[in-house]
Amino acid sequence: MFGAITGEYINNFREGVSMDHKFISKAKSAIVWRGASLFTGKPIQVVLTGIDLKTANGKTGPKVQASIISQKWNPTRAYGTPRERDICGDCPLAGPYKTRTCYVRFLAFRLGENKHKYDVTSLHEAASSVAGKPVRIGAFGDPAAVPYEAWATLLEKVPRWTGYTHAWAKCDQRFKRILMASVETREQYHAAHASGWRTFRALLPGFDLYRDEILCPYETSRVRCVDCGLCAGMNCGAKHIAIYSHGSGGGKLARIIQREFNYER
Repeated sequence: MFGAITGEYINNFREGVSMDHKFISKAKSAIVWRGASLFTGKPIQVVLTGIDLKTANGKTGPKVQASIISQKWNPTRAYGTPRERDICGDCPLAGPYKTRTCYVRFLAFRLGENKHKYDVTSLHEAASSVAGKPVRIGAFGDPAAVPYEAWATLLEKVPRWTGYTHAWAKCDQRFKRILMASVETREQYHAAHASGWRTFRALLPGFDLYRDEILCPYETSRVRCVDCGLCAGMNCGAKHIAIYSHGSGGGKLARIIQREFNYER
């Protein structure tokens, strides 16, 4: 799907953490990659959860969830602090609770509660375990914090995935093949398009779609992400996607977009 994988994987483990190569076909969760954050150089890791495809998320449906968390900090303690830059970069939706508009609010706490329970396996074994299963890249954290080669390996035999990044202007531009550029303004929308990205835009109720956009099928027909597959970067030749502000910070995001970005129809 992605052609030859080049480059070396970054697998610098913290002192005292061993690598137990377990095949995780029957596991529900596992740490599948560890290395340096491409945002800060600090040690981070990729955790797969829901490998058994059991989920309570009605919008996404049953998908393997790939989250990026710190190797050092518990996600619960790092939530809303500058430490999150290791995994979120300069995402404008991150930040302290009062100003935060990110919609993955509660996932940090679930990841934090279970951090000590995860098995550690190799990326190639993980790829075998998710072969044929849909995957959500960046259920927590920005996928661009992790090298492109790692995601390409994980997704080699995955039929459908979804993934988004706010780091589209600065990250490895190969990510446009598998990720959507998350945008909130007209200027960002046009800049991302000029750079060859497909976009995923937060839309305020009552505002119009742009010419090359369609509304998220879940909004129009309740088509779940697992059955859709449109948010897969340039791998999918569909139009750009817009969605009404949603999640735990949706209302707050709508107000901030309208006030701070001089939002236009």
